[in-house]
Amino acid sequence: MELRELNQGGNKLIDSYDKNSFIISGERIEGIAIIFYNFSKKIILDSENEIKKNHLDELISAKPEIDIIIIGHVQGLEFKLTTYIIQLLKSKNIKTEKMITSSACRTYNLLVSENRKVACILFPDEL
Repeated sequence: MELRELNQGGNKLIDSYDKNSFIISGERIEGIAIIFYNFSKKIILDSENEIKKNHLDELISAKPEIDIIIIGHVQGLEFKLTTYIIQLLKSKNIKTEKMITSSACRTYNLLVSENRKVACILFPDEL
């Protein structure tokens, strides 16, 4: 699905996505993507699809600091984060929101257009 263009002030935006990949500011990322400010990359999770601290290192050390991370997954609110990750993000004052991937893409772009300090981890519908 293609998303409409917003004024991002130099920050990366999600241009479009399909069941396997995301186009982020013109760059195609196959698989799971992390995006914030002017940074995006593919991340590889273990067989349990569990987000671990090393996946969040760039996000946690981002300047300016991130206020919210959106996790887009086909399971939406049912996607599980470990207690350790939840506590780690809370200790850094980073709120988490979980939603289905299509909603996460739209919400991320909207928050970026409002100059919010937001990051997003996106899981394609099919890994």
